[in-house]
Amino acid sequence: MIREDIKTLLAENNSTEEGLIELSDLNLYVDKICRNASVICSYEEGKLSGLIAYYNNDTHNILGYLTVLVIARKYRSKGLGKILLESSLQDLKNKHFKKYRLEVLKQNKKAFKLYTKYGFVVLEDRGNVWLMEVDL
Repeated sequence: MIREDIKTLLAENNSTEEGLIELSDLNLYVDKICRNASVICSYEEGKLSGLIAYYNNDTHNILGYLTVLVIARKYRSKGLGKILLESSLQDLKNKHFKKYRLEVLKQNKKAFKLYTKYGFVVLEDRGNVWLMEVDL
């Protein structure tokens, strides 16, 4: 069930014009995050309204990696992204991780602003994306 909810949310709320994520194969990506990532979901009115997926499988608990944060269009600008990001940050801190990284498309100005608000800094320019990191 959750796998289908995630596929639907990503398919309906993802485009390079919006600066979310570039996916070559949605099914493979969803399988990967369901299998390997920690996923925090928010449901509103019986539908998945947002999610954050991040990897916290570094055996030395040093580096967590945010793979996706997506909010349904209807629920954007209401603080849900902030809540999900804060939840992932707290989970990593509780597990004694030292750093949290992500890539964000340069055109996704809202996401960039959110991440910088939480202390993420640009480590590297990777063409169309910024590699960002925060110390936990």
